[in-house]
Amino acid sequence: MPEDVELLQTQLKAKREKLEAALTLMDAETARMEAKVEQAARRMLRHNRSIEDKFYKRYAKALSQWARLEYALSDWFIYACGSKGRSSEKMRSVFHSARSFNGSADMLKAAFYGVTRREDLSNFFRAAIGKTRGYYAFRNKLAHYLTTHRLDEQRFYLFEPGDPHGTKELISEPV
Repeated sequence: MPEDVELLQTQLKAKREKLEAALTLMDAETARMEAKVEQAARRMLRHNRSIEDKFYKRYAKALSQWARLEYALSDWFIYACGSKGRSSEKMRSVFHSARSFNGSADMLKAAFYGVTRREDLSNFFRAAIGKTRGYYAFRNKLAHYLTTHRLDEQRFYLFEPGDPHGTKELISEPV
């Protein structure tokens, strides 16, 4: 009987050693896999940052172009008011004092049509103001809505403030 116990203990010890060796291999394999996953996650994060950087460069350019457009419209306002010299900068301040672009556009229209203009100039002006008002609605969303990058879709969306999970508006195709 003691021989049977010794044999069982020896077999048990051998099985325990095999199990410990297998666990050591599994631990090493798990660590190797975790390192691969972490490395892949870092690569994906760098890729996503690159996508976001490209998008936000375009986003900043769009807002910057809007500022240039408003400046050009303030030049038109100065022209329409007949201002020159130092008073022209005061007129630019008046143009930008409106609480919204629509207010500035209304002032510009009133100043422009306050004097008889050539028909071709009036037609151009009317079309320019109409197109600019259309751009303004989208520019306002860019400036005031939340911009969100959906990693799973590789798209950017605008969300109305206070409603980040509600209505969204697509502003870019997959990047």
